[in-house]
Amino acid sequence: MPSAEESANFLVSLGLRPEQIEIATANGQAAPSKVVEFTLSLLHPDLVEFPGSEGYSLSVKGNWSWLARKTASAIFHPTLTSHVATAVRLLEFYDVKFAVRGGGHSPNPGWASIQDGLLISTHRLNALHLDEASGVVSIGAGNRWGMVYRHLEKFGLITTGGHSAPVGCVGQITGCGNSPWFHKYGWSCQNVVNFEIVTSGGKVLNASRNENTDLWWALQGGSNNFGIVTRLDMATFPAPEGVWGGQIFWEHSNDTQRKVLEAYHDFATRRIGIDPGVESLTGFGTLSGQKYIQSVLSADRNVLEGCHPYAFGGFFALAPAAVTGNCRPSRLAAHDEFKEDDIHPRIYFSEETRFADLDYLQRAVDIFYEVFDEASKTKDAVACLNFSPIAARTIRMSNERGGTAPGWDEEDQNIVFLDNAWLRAEDDELMLRLGQTCIARLRTAARELGVLKQQIWMNNAGPDDDVIGSYATESVARLGDISLKYDPNRTFQRLLTGGYKLERN
Repeated sequence: MPSAEESANFLVSLGLRPEQIEIATANGQAAPSKVVEFTLSLLHPDLVEFPGSEGYSLSVKGNWSWLARKTASAIFHPTLTSHVATAVRLLEFYDVKFAVRGGGHSPNPGWASIQDGLLISTHRLNALHLDEASGVVSIGAGNRWGMVYRHLEKFGLITTGGHSAPVGCVGQITGCGNSPWFHKYGWSCQNVVNFEIVTSGGKVLNASRNENTDLWWALQGGSNNFGIVTRLDMATFPAPEGVWGGQIFWEHSNDTQRKVLEAYHDFATRRIGIDPGVESLTGFGTLSGQKYIQSVLSADRNVLEGCHPYAFGGFFALAPAAVTGNCRPSRLAAHDEFKEDDIHPRIYFSEETRFADLDYLQRAVDIFYEVFDEASKTKDAVACLNFSPIAARTIRMSNERGGTAPGWDEEDQNIVFLDNAWLRAEDDELMLRLGQTCIARLRTAARELGVLKQQIWMNNAGPDDDVIGSYATESVARLGDISLKYDPNRTFQRLLTGGYKLERN
């Protein structure tokens, strides 16, 4: 704890008057965390919310999953990068823990929230600007992908954002990011031309291919270990006729399960190489004991009404029981729209990566249904095992551009992840236990079949996964060196809560 004189001098440097310093420090009696909160409220009275104030309860509900919500002692809503820099200086000086929330889409408790501490919510950093000459769109950290897609649609453009409109931009990008046109344009993060980021000491830096290039590389899968990203400058791509996408469903039977897995495997290992502008997220689910099969499809261009891209032929040949209304020429921003008053379920994610192997896919689905049979009596609980391809060609293309922090191998792979949601608190123990049991058994099965991959994809990983530790050994060492360079005080290891840390302990 700094002395009273050191504290006063520091607060003067931020612009506080003597009488304000007395308020901020409660005449020297306030705890360090309260000094930080009171100082921010004095500097920016319209940007800080305390419990009981207008808007606080709505702000606390900004997390997608109920499980992720915590009761912050104050919420700071910066509108400028300089506001974030001031907050970082304060938090470092008083050695106070804090959390940062962008879209709040992480379901992991305490990762975009904090109990009895300061939450920095970036949602008012929501500027959006397209430079039409360069085709680069500047995205404030508070934007969600639906906002970005709507903005770009006016210009007939797309970028490599998330699959779902309510997902926050920065978290998806710093987790590597997988877009609906991943196999055509690569990892989302590799299309970031420049990151604006607040690092240790409140320094505002730009990280690009030409400036702070080591930091630019580290932010492509390095999570929040290096600072608070306040802006993304991203490349855009033409889609003058709009895009196409939607969902198809099948009633579950063992025969349909086998045939859909065969269609998915053919799509992932062959058809996607013919048409890389398409994507499929294929899932096997259960809703209160009722089994179903689905595939979320997308393409980077329009197709004629009633038609579909060639790559999806294997799925449509199986006579889906239902096709969503937006599986037609459409605009991506309309997919998965989110309203603040929507019901927020309790969410559990966990993830693994596997070689593309059809036998494993079949075994994985069997394990999933066996484990979640115990949840058949629950009400309003859904569990889904999803498969998403990573083609060797796409990783080869990525590596030719310098690669990303995880260090993916140039092999056909599958992202395999659980996506579980339920409404009742009394089901928490059961659904969390089943999720953990299922992912453990899936990993054991993959190991036995020799298809287990090292890397864990960050964006859909579970709270206990050592994601950074799963990266290539040389990447982990490089990330550590870069972290020490830009965060010598270890602010984003010790003080920033949540995220997949380089220093887990």
